[in-house]
Amino acid sequence: MSSLKQNKLSVSEYMREFERLLLRSGIHETEEQTMARFLNGLNPLVAKKVKIQTYFTLDDVCKLALKVEK
Repeated sequence: MSSLKQNKLSVSEYMREFERLLLRSGIHETEEQTMARFLNGLNPLVAKKVKIQTYFTLDDVCKLALKVEK
């Protein structure tokens, strides 16, 4: 799970795979840890732009990543 990378996936595809693996793995962590794991796997250019925005939840991070990708 910690090695999932966006690579050539769209943000939407990466989000689906991230959620699938998160549910499948049964990992229980804080939302902050989950957001950090999600950001770590994003394309570095997308992640850099997301990190400079204000976000509070994983949903916020996902929405920002989708917006940045456009």
